[in-house]
Amino acid sequence: MSRILVIDDESEYRGVICQILENEGHKVLQADDGTDGYDLAVQELPDLVICDVHMEKMNGFMVHERLRETPATRNIPMVLMTGFAADAGAWGSDPMVTYLQKPFNQEQLLEIVNKHLPG
Repeated sequence: MSRILVIDDESEYRGVICQILENEGHKVLQADDGTDGYDLAVQELPDLVICDVHMEKMNGFMVHERLRETPATRNIPMVLMTGFAADAGAWGSDPMVTYLQKPFNQEQLLEIVNKHLPG
């Protein structure tokens, strides 16, 4: 069973993502902001981090940067969710990061998750 950390400040959106992942048999950890998400990632060392880009306190890009700077979390793959990735020039900026363009559907989410997790 894979452990996935979902970081999103929109509780309803986060809840839907978590439910989809739990229905697929994953253990899901949740955080409602980047600061708590970073701390939880360091503490729990999930197999994958799915993080919104636009959040208060610490945005998704900052979470990504801190995770890469921390030896224990450096190699955890990340999915950054945003409606503005193309405008920000984010596509392809880091091979350990996949960008998921909002809005997305269940199939798109699971395809990306399955790409990052061992069979």
